[in-house]
Amino acid sequence: MRGRTLTKAARQAVDKSTLGTLRPSGTYAATVLTSTDCNLTCSYCFQNEVSVPGATSRIETVRLRASTVVSIRTFLAQQMARQGVQALSLLLFGGEPLLNLAGCIRLLDECRPLGLADAQMVTNAVLLTARTATRLATTGLTGVQVSIDGGRESHDSLRLTRRGRATYDRILRNVSEAAQATDLDWHFRVNVSHRNVHTLHGLVRDLADCGVRRKSLHLALIDDVGIGFGNDLRLGKDLAKTFVDVYTMAIGLGFGATVSADGTRDCPYCARVGGAEGAVINADGSLYSCWATAGKPGWRVGDVVAGYQPTEVLAPRWVNCSHEAASHGTTREVNQFRDRVDVGILEALASRRASMQSQGRDGVSTSL
Repeated sequence: MRGRTLTKAARQAVDKSTLGTLRPSGTYAATVLTSTDCNLTCSYCFQNEVSVPGATSRIETVRLRASTVVSIRTFLAQQMARQGVQALSLLLFGGEPLLNLAGCIRLLDECRPLGLADAQMVTNAVLLTARTATRLATTGLTGVQVSIDGGRESHDSLRLTRRGRATYDRILRNVSEAAQATDLDWHFRVNVSHRNVHTLHGLVRDLADCGVRRKSLHLALIDDVGIGFGNDLRLGKDLAKTFVDVYTMAIGLGFGATVSADGTRDCPYCARVGGAEGAVINADGSLYSCWATAGKPGWRVGDVVAGYQPTEVLAPRWVNCSHEAASHGTTREVNQFRDRVDVGILEALASRRASMQSQGRDGVSTSL
């Protein structure tokens, strides 16, 4: 490390390591939307067509059917065979995947014979009761990513049900009860903007009080994707210090954290054209290059029955999840911000590990 930034060699080592990824190595990655619908009205969601406070105009509603699950299993088996891979990393996605619990259960069941190395779910956790979590864990789910929008007040101004009801306390109660009932890993993604950055320390304390054993934290700036929801935060020393302070506090409370390895370059979905390392599959069986385009007209790149379309068709449609997002700063500002935050994370992890080793215990994990 050089001052408060990483040296070029250190950055290259981090980017090549597994510190910034949650996917097991040597696996084929599959993201499957079990439902494109959602029970919340988050106005910044990239699946919205426009940003309307209290309501959403979303991508077409589709739910995963039993016949499509069978086709998905066959498609994944073929993709894995082509790549000589014998393990699958599955992500249940939406919308809100738990609006189709039966589809989630069936998909997990069908994928187990493919060598299910791990199975994660991205959820708002409003429907994730202890009973539901137990059913999913029994069927093969290994971890959950819960999306949260800061502390109670800011969260409940953004993440409302379709009837306008607050969700913060319900989510934390569900997390606490589900964590006690299962052995799932928990990853908390905090969507950060100028509206909630001042609430992050309080949120971490509330999450720590949930009693989750294996947990990690990721702070992610909300992107402006051109639907009317802006984020006034700019990358700089002050914001980096805030992030480092929050991460340091979280790590001290037993959270893991991931550094910002180059996810675009190494993404199993969009980094290579044609689905060689992973596939994004909509609930109707259509294929897309990334999460951001799934279900959107004009971005389909194939389907699980016929496979991927020819390269000349794929090329203009093969994009990454940030292709429509406005930049939070210049390339130099982005790189400096990454370095400052990653130095802080690595130092906090090292300090925590040394402290626990001195007490005769293992250090915290850097990921799930």
